[in-house]
Amino acid sequence: MKKKILVVLCLLPLGGCFKTVHDDIPSAQIILKSPMREADALRYFEVGQQAELGGRAEEALKNYDYICHHFLETEIAPYAFHKSGTLLKHLGKMEQAFEKLKFVTKNYVAYEGYNDVLRDEFEVACILMERYKNKKSWKWLNFFKDATPAIDCFKHIVDTSPRSENASQALYYMAQLQFESGEKAKAVETLDRIIAEYPASKWLPDAYLLEAKIYLSFVNGAQNDQGMTLKAIHCYEDFLLLFGEDADLADKVGEAKQLLYEAEALYARSRLVLGDFYLYRRSYPQGAILFYNEARTLAPTSDVAIQANRSIDFANSGNPAPMTWADRCFGRIVYKPAQ
Repeated sequence: MKKKILVVLCLLPLGGCFKTVHDDIPSAQIILKSPMREADALRYFEVGQQAELGGRAEEALKNYDYICHHFLETEIAPYAFHKSGTLLKHLGKMEQAFEKLKFVTKNYVAYEGYNDVLRDEFEVACILMERYKNKKSWKWLNFFKDATPAIDCFKHIVDTSPRSENASQALYYMAQLQFESGEKAKAVETLDRIIAEYPASKWLPDAYLLEAKIYLSFVNGAQNDQGMTLKAIHCYEDFLLLFGEDADLADKVGEAKQLLYEAEALYARSRLVLGDFYLYRRSYPQGAILFYNEARTLAPTSDVAIQANRSIDFANSGNPAPMTWADRCFGRIVYKPAQ
């Protein structure tokens, strides 16, 4: 018994020599690391390679998976996981493929093909995203319309390698999926991360435009604007400030200018609604005029400005606002500003 304990204690340092994160590799396998187990794992790997070259995918997977379960501490293990992942990808088993690739990027950071695994992960995540978008067109079977697998894949890519070449693109695709699946607040957080952490990303212009679109999707008309239109306006303004002179983005710049004009008109109309509230519901023309002035300043060339000017003229005329049924029943409410 003492000899067994001594052997285990002697082998423990070997686990620290293997360059992995060790999050998912059982310590019971790490301490078994030995040249004999390396040779056994390599033999299974070579059999798997021969089967794969011979077109026997299931046999190849069986050998790779044996390494993935029983020889995690060996130097050949990340190769087996990578091979298994790419083979599953070719077979169309994307979720299983990503799990294999994910194990490599999480546990074998020194693997020489690490960047190739990252690219394979991104490709699998994109395929899962396309599958979700295709299923969105179905008019039935809502149970199968789940963006979570693709979102989780993109999230893992960003969390594991935030400085990889595909990180900002993965975040943008995440935001798209979150928006399309109804998680608007999370989508905004994801886009904010692109803006804050990837200022040189080629996806930055799209991030500004998508964030503005999401903010506007919260608004159900001028009567229900809770400040989201103003946030959208700021997104369009930032976009035009940064990219307004970029000839390569001429189409997007033109689109942003038109959308900014429409957003300003919507926000101006919401100011008009507030002005009407103070004039017709609170009999406070001085407060109403402030909102009317803001409305015509925001959209001076729109029909909102014309309506605002008419309302200002009426407010300045001193004529009382028409009585509502509530005024007749309970008396008119007059707003009295604090002294």
